[in-house]
Amino acid sequence: MRKFLLIAFIMISTMVNGQDYEIWGTLKITGKLSDRWKVEMEGEERYNFTAENIRYFHYDIGAIYSLGERFGVGLFYRDIFGHKGDDYIKSTVPHLDFFYSLPSGFKIRLRNEYIIVPDKFNSYRLRLRPGFQTKWFKNFNPFIQDEIFIAEVDELSRNRFNAGVTIKLGKFSIQPGYLLESNHKSDWAHRNILWVNTKLKL
Repeated sequence: MRKFLLIAFIMISTMVNGQDYEIWGTLKITGKLSDRWKVEMEGEERYNFTAENIRYFHYDIGAIYSLGERFGVGLFYRDIFGHKGDDYIKSTVPHLDFFYSLPSGFKIRLRNEYIIVPDKFNSYRLRLRPGFQTKWFKNFNPFIQDEIFIAEVDELSRNRFNAGVTIKLGKFSIQPGYLLESNHKSDWAHRNILWVNTKLKL
């Protein structure tokens, strides 16, 4: 399995004109409080092979309220630490999320972020992530998703395309996959990422 994922990662990344390579590790823990309420905690690190350091890490905590089988709304608090120079710069990002899902496996997440950075102007950003999770097998299913980032100047500033597999082991699941991140400033720059997303339900 690991050899297959590595070969697939190299094949896809060579098709992209990108000069940056990273590996991301995410752990999300979810606990159910009632039929409608649940809490989520998340931590993530991003290692950059070019700079040979942890370029970024964050932690996130929040609560989600279910409005039925298909709809949900969540309020979260996130602290982000980005590497700059010899230190890490902290930014705070509270966000309001809306969730919609269908029995077929199609899901949409709409995230509204308010970004607070010290000594800079605060900003708003919208993130829309549609995705599809297959239900072919009981504990092993491919998925695909794409997330667009829209800055408050109504400009597409980032796009993330992600494809991988979900492997379920009881209350624990792991989602290894390839992620292509495209960032736009004066021009588009691409980053090839091996992303391992892990989830635990309590």
